Amino acid sequence: MSQSVMGSYSQMRLTASLVIVILVTLGQIWSLPDDIWGTPQDTRRVCEHQTLSLTCIPGLTVQVSHALYGRTQHGLCAGPVYTTNCRSPSSLSTVRNYCQGRRTCSVPASNGVFGDPCVGTFKYLEVTFQCIGRELLINICMCATFAAYRTSVLLLWLVCTPKLVQTQAKSGKL
Repeated sequence: MSQSVMGSYSQMRLTASLVIVILVTLGQIWSLPDDIWGTPQDTRRVCEHQTLSLTCIPGLTVQVSHALYGRTQHGLCAGPVYTTNCRSPSSLSTVRNYCQGRRTCSVPASNGVFGDPCVGTFKYLEVTFQCIGRELLINICMCATFAAYRTSVLLLWLVCTPKLVQTQAKSGKL
């Protein structure tokens, strides 16, 4: 074969290899649970009449695991406390409506939003959340693809695989 035909053949093999590696990598990424691709859980609290704001870095979105509007303990948010057995039953669903799947959100801690689960008691809003998303890792792998196209498939595999192996081990898939 001539040198130019051989070069074109090698280029086609490299391109085909890159496509296969990308598809396998993306398949592995999409099969993993969402919570692997995120930040550690965080809990935030604001007092009644304040606004709770949550923000994730670009590429990640809010996933709310717990929310409480009411009061379950003394010593938080100064004001009258007649009960510590106080929870709005709509706390989690309301906060998820405001925040779930968004990069940033704001939730007013008010009776107007959650109802008044304990009249006369000063309440607070407490939310446990995590910033999650596969988009960040996919963007990293796509950037590596362009670099690998210029160098080798090995570069792409070295950039993408360690995170996949680590997260698969965490999720019990290895």
